[in-house]
Amino acid sequence: MNKRISGWPDGKAGTLLRGDFSSMTRCFHHLGRSGIPYFAPMKYTSFRQIPVWQESVAFAAEVYTLCEKPKLKCDFRSKDQLKAAVSSISNNIAEGFEYRNNKQLIRFLFYAKGSSGEVFNILCILFEAGSITQEEHRIFSEKTLELGKKIGGFIKYLNENQRSRS
Repeated sequence: MNKRISGWPDGKAGTLLRGDFSSMTRCFHHLGRSGIPYFAPMKYTSFRQIPVWQESVAFAAEVYTLCEKPKLKCDFRSKDQLKAAVSSISNNIAEGFEYRNNKQLIRFLFYAKGSSGEVFNILCILFEAGSITQEEHRIFSEKTLELGKKIGGFIKYLNENQRSRS
């Protein structure tokens, strides 16, 4: 059963799709009246269409640029760990999507959320060690935490959608 929802950027109502994630529900992230994110579903045919995957790839590219700063460039262990953790976020979203079912996607979204926590922790260590500035720590930490929240929102949406079908 489809349910009508509103809140699309163009002001038109959309259709909330029900069914297994093998039909690939696509969710556009918007802010509701309370400022809390919600998702407006459509169909996904590729993980590359998922907004949180797109954001995680863009964020990874920013972190890779950060790793080229003089203090991090020669700290191979920290730089490699940070790059691996930030890459793991989008990798897990992509891998979970490719299993073509909600249960596996949710499992891999939790891994991606865990990787965002790992990135945050590494950033804290790098700041305390003096490898990144306070401003770099603030900017990248905020982006990491925001990404984790969006992944958590996607997990919540998928869990609620899964329960409503049972």
